[in-house]
Amino acid sequence: MEEVNVYCGRPTELMPFNSPLGNPFKMESDADKDAERQRVIELYRGLLWQDIKNKRDNGVTSERLAMLLKIVDWLKQDKTVNLYCSCSPKPCHCDTIKSCLEYLHNQELSYANE
Repeated sequence: MEEVNVYCGRPTELMPFNSPLGNPFKMESDADKDAERQRVIELYRGLLWQDIKNKRDNGVTSERLAMLLKIVDWLKQDKTVNLYCSCSPKPCHCDTIKSCLEYLHNQELSYANE
């Protein structure tokens, strides 16, 4: 089975490019890192939902949603998709991306219809 690796993070020394799936919300506080991490993950979840809503209501596809729909197409072709980010193994927006991909896989949105 073919594997596809998808980087979902911000630029780093090893990955010096910005992924369209990167979380634009940065952790602001060192006081409670777990709570702050959860806050930015929830903000990202809202961003993904807004992207889906914009596609459904207005036909507008963000670069982020286009990438998600491309990944859904790979999954439909029985490709194994590995998401990774520098946050791992801590809770990460990649978990939200995985849930979103499962949702999109069962919906009628299609990258091919772009």
